[in-house]
Amino acid sequence: MVILILFCSGRGSAKIIDMVVASVDQEAILYSEVLLSIQPEMIRLQQETASNAEYEKAIGKLVEDTLDEAIESKILYREALKFSIVVPDERVEAQIDHVRKLYDTNDEFMKALMETGETLSDFRDRTRKRIMSQSVEVSKMNTLEDEIVVDEVSLLQYYEDNKDHYQKPERVRVRQIMLRVRRDPDLRSKARARLEMVREELQAGASFDDLAIAHSQGPAAPNGGLVGWTSKGDLVVELEQAIFGLSEGEISQVVDSQFGVHLLFAEQKEEAGIAPLDEVRASIEPILKSNAALIKYEIWLQDLRKRSRVRIFL
Repeated sequence: MVILILFCSGRGSAKIIDMVVASVDQEAILYSEVLLSIQPEMIRLQQETASNAEYEKAIGKLVEDTLDEAIESKILYREALKFSIVVPDERVEAQIDHVRKLYDTNDEFMKALMETGETLSDFRDRTRKRIMSQSVEVSKMNTLEDEIVVDEVSLLQYYEDNKDHYQKPERVRVRQIMLRVRRDPDLRSKARARLEMVREELQAGASFDDLAIAHSQGPAAPNGGLVGWTSKGDLVVELEQAIFGLSEGEISQVVDSQFGVHLLFAEQKEEAGIAPLDEVRASIEPILKSNAALIKYEIWLQDLRKRSRVRIFL
């Protein structure tokens, strides 16, 4: 059977003629399979493209890509059968629900199925096969990634080539002693006086951690008032101005905010700059593993494709 969509008036109604567009060994891929997959995207393209010519060009590319995915899926499905992969019914139904939600109503979804000559049972079976194929892909990629050993030269080269990605802002590791108080001037005055006394103790050498545990009413009090690393934009303006005006190891004056009154301690400061390699090494290695595994995966898939007698008729 041949499937062909004849767009009688560009984006208008389409006459559907069924046909086989590709095969994997003796297993056919119908254009109806491709059509059902791309229909939600076709609706989006109708809205976004400016002309019939642009729309038809985009549809052509969409069909080509989707057909290629369908071929790959059938090849991987046969691999899934070799490994007896089982997909729970719940996962299949969840995927069907996801596709159904791409349509405005369930009636529109069912109408799209009918137009392609596919029943819900057919679609359920095809969805299960696609999930099985995806499971093979994920499993193979994981296996290949586990086999990859990233050398130091590759790590350093990637770091040097992508330093712009590792820019880090100025930041301060902050501790605070906070007293919660409303806007009442008398209560604020008393709270400020209390923190002034605490500040004198700190200036005399008392431990900020100990005094935060003893006096602070902030959420970090049990942890010695540790707020953690903060960058500009993380704190309210009053606190940000105070903390970024401190030198490392310096304690602020008493600071008012909408939340109460605060003593801030700049425990550690880091200037803006590029994060050192050792700091980002753990994030680079998975990228290199994934990139290398993807190359090996494509070689493996192309080998499967050659042995699968793929033919394309579209």
